[in-house]
Amino acid sequence: MSRGHRYKKTPVNKKPIIISIVSIVVALAVAVGVFFFVNAPKKERPPVEQVTVTEEKPTTATEKTKQTEETQMTSESNVNVDVHSIEQPDELTEMINHRDDLDYDIIQSLACEQLVTVKGEGTNAEIRFYEFINGQWTEDATIRCSGFVGQMGTVDKMSEDISGTPKGFYPVGEAFYRSDKPQTSLDIFQITDDTYWVDDPDSKYYNQKVEGTANKDWDSAEHMNDYSTYDYGFVINYNMPAKYNAGSAIFFHVGYKPTAGCVATSEEMVMQYLIKLNKAKSPYILIE
Repeated sequence: MSRGHRYKKTPVNKKPIIISIVSIVVALAVAVGVFFFVNAPKKERPPVEQVTVTEEKPTTATEKTKQTEETQMTSESNVNVDVHSIEQPDELTEMINHRDDLDYDIIQSLACEQLVTVKGEGTNAEIRFYEFINGQWTEDATIRCSGFVGQMGTVDKMSEDISGTPKGFYPVGEAFYRSDKPQTSLDIFQITDDTYWVDDPDSKYYNQKVEGTANKDWDSAEHMNDYSTYDYGFVINYNMPAKYNAGSAIFFHVGYKPTAGCVATSEEMVMQYLIKLNKAKSPYILIE
């Protein structure tokens, strides 16, 4: 065959093929990138420190009750401390040991955390104040003072015919005043011209405070407003509830001489004791 008649191949246009391949490669690359982006493990952001702002709200009645209960629990915890594990004041221990019907355990069982002591020597008396703190009875020596007891001194047995101050361990009762109300955490009443303390053993009101005479059934009673010694003081809860003719109207009050049966000291010191005494601490008075 002559060279002039050789079959000639038609040239192939390669450009569309190359473009198609490139497009496929790009598409695959994009797909792979998206896949890895979606499935790649996410980095955890560092924790952001949160600041909590506490808004103060008014204390509700319920919250106040809860706070009171917590305070009472704290007080009970204080009273329940083992008093025998701590050395107590010698003077107080001596007075307590002098009585067959009293010891530190009995005092604790009464939730008593404040104690006034009155040590008689004839008609004179030494008066001290102790408070129970973390298992320790501690004296507040700033209000230690001298005073007076009954004209017959301190006595073991009391009656309306005896001008003595009854020995024993008694709750501190209500405070009282005639004119200007003193500072105190005790319950308190004002003496008026209608205030009487009945000392007639035959009265149903024997050894009680009464206001007015509308229901009078007594032949004898102290008209309290007649006595300047009652300007300030507190009731000693002796013979309560009252036993017949066992004595009545025993107070801690202002006075500068022996009494008919009460405990007396200067007005300044009576005021200091009223400031110190707190009903919530179940105060008692020990008289020897």
